[in-house]
Amino acid sequence: MEDPRTRRKYHPGVTQAVADTLGRVTAWAGVWAVEKAGDRWQTIELGDVEPRIPDHLSQYTSEPSIVASQAGFNIIQHGARVLGIRQSLGEVDITVDPEELRRRYGPMDFFVCDTVDAVRGQIERVSLARRVEELERKLEKLVGGKETQTGQPVLVGCESGFNIVACGGSVLGIRQSLGEVDVSVGAEELQKRFRSVDLVVGETIEGVRSRVGQLALSERVLALEQKFTKRN
Repeated sequence: MEDPRTRRKYHPGVTQAVADTLGRVTAWAGVWAVEKAGDRWQTIELGDVEPRIPDHLSQYTSEPSIVASQAGFNIIQHGARVLGIRQSLGEVDITVDPEELRRRYGPMDFFVCDTVDAVRGQIERVSLARRVEELERKLEKLVGGKETQTGQPVLVGCESGFNIVACGGSVLGIRQSLGEVDVSVGAEELQKRFRSVDLVVGETIEGVRSRVGQLALSERVLALEQKFTKRN
């Protein structure tokens, strides 16, 4: 909530609880302090001493500040947390619980870490993931064009022991251990000849890659379960 007098954000519940328990408090740069005098609490008078947060704690002040920008993200120090916020989101109320902000904006546009370096690493991973998606979309268009012009199947990549092949308007994932496979017979005929664990048929490169990855993971889990059963 915003205080209409100071235009600063504050938490009404916490503020009221502190007031009920301690009364009026002294505040410096978002830090509240009182001292006990007998059986009561009172504000602190520093006289001519100017309050200053020590250098080794200054990075943890409650006032948020942009410490860097990278790849379309602002990196913001807010208390002990460091936030990475995509600039295209516009103004974001960072006083809201970080978990709520993550749910609201998603892991590709908002994240919370303990250090600036950790946030930079997240930004690099997110940027790389988006770049890969863009390249795969371009590749699909390119492959479609080549296939139309030549009428020949095109090997577009490999994934977990499978060749990824664009052919006849479909994308095939063919287990490499099958050896040479005549894909000119078409996807429907290939599905009759080979088991679903050795041949994956889809419409997009990304979709076939995903299903091949799931197959590889399932096979790995099965192998581990078999080892565990033998030992027991």
